[in-house]
Amino acid sequence: MADTPVTGYTLRERLTDLLEGKATLEEFDDWFAVNTWEDSNVSLDARQLASRVELVLAEFTSGHWAWPEALIELARLTQRMEVVWGGAPIRTTGTTVSEVIRTALPEHPSGVASIQYAEVCV
Repeated sequence: MADTPVTGYTLRERLTDLLEGKATLEEFDDWFAVNTWEDSNVSLDARQLASRVELVLAEFTSGHWAWPEALIELARLTQRMEVVWGGAPIRTTGTTVSEVIRTALPEHPSGVASIQYAEVCV
């Protein structure tokens, strides 16, 4: 079990290391298995992300995807963000908070500039 709680951010960092070649699949898988096995030490966003990662890796090992395809799917998981807007989570993708909000709330694009508070889980 991990010494510190695993968050979605931590898991995305480790995924990014795998995608950038800073870690091998074996190294990532060893870390992943130890650090996400016990739910009590894993945040809700990390648990949700971990289940998606687990599915991609299972589909790769079963031969459903080749490694380059699995890497594309894993890369998509590192780009997703959740923005809490008015107490309701908005799940979308984007590289900046403004881009995420514009994507999630296209009917209010002028309101993006006046945002004073947004909780972003990446």
